[in-house]
Amino acid sequence: WSAWANGPCSVTCGTGSYIRTTNCIDQFFRNCTTCTNNTGRINSRPCFYPSCTGRRRRSLTSWLLSWLGD
Repeated sequence: WSAWANGPCSVTCGTGSYIRTTNCIDQFFRNCTTCTNNTGRINSRPCFYPSCTGRRRRSLTSWLLSWLGD
């Protein structure tokens, strides 16, 4: 199985989740046909951003830039 890869967080503010996937691969890092479930595995883990209350929604990029002091 490949290493778990995180997708983007499901929200730009508040609490959401990252969807994580892994795929069956062989020793040459190609899709494998010998795994019992070659379609991959999926799970999730939480992600946290500042609360949306009282603020207009912003993109992750604009939030990061404002947090970093632009």
